[in-house]
Amino acid sequence: MSQFDQNPPTFGEPDFAEPRPGWPTGLGIFSIVWGSLGVLCGGCTVASTFAQGPMLEWAAKMQAQAPQTAGAPAMPTGPIPAELHPGAMQVLSAVIHPLGGIILLVAGILLCMRRPVARMTHLVYAAVSLLGTIVGVMGVMSWVGSFRAFEAAQPDHEWVAYFNTFSNPSMMVAQTIGAAFVSLLFPVFVIIWFGMVKKRPEDMGAVAPDQYV
Repeated sequence: MSQFDQNPPTFGEPDFAEPRPGWPTGLGIFSIVWGSLGVLCGGCTVASTFAQGPMLEWAAKMQAQAPQTAGAPAMPTGPIPAELHPGAMQVLSAVIHPLGGIILLVAGILLCMRRPVARMTHLVYAAVSLLGTIVGVMGVMSWVGSFRAFEAAQPDHEWVAYFNTFSNPSMMVAQTIGAAFVSLLFPVFVIIWFGMVKKRPEDMGAVAPDQYV
């Protein structure tokens, strides 16, 4: 009798399990990259929002001390009026956006790990992003309103001329709304994808807790 007759080979149990979907990895990596950019850009926005007044006044002093170039526009030398500083909603929006980036970064990591909580974390990010965008648009509209009121009261003020020349408040609202539309594309996708399409842990190929590594 041959060896194979005595000990027939075994090949294990057939594996009928469906392969896990690949989209969580791709979307998770995108969320990590997009969230990291959100943290970086949001941090710059926070810094510029809080430091805008001092930075402009410092730049004006430096320009006044430097040799003047013929035909170059001069910056105002006086302090920026309180009415023209960023308003409370602009400050709040600047703080919310990097927070949304942090949440999305965490959500992307969790999604790459196929953790079920990644779904809710993405939805929280979408809610925070929507809130930050709405507050940001309202903040810009409020600032432009304050600027126009200040301009009507003091049309010859040096900072009125400066902002009209370099910031163009008339275009700020339209530009902000356009940027808001673009920034809302991914949060809206997240709401549709995780809120309506992929609602079960099995949809992302989640594994049991004792299988986490």
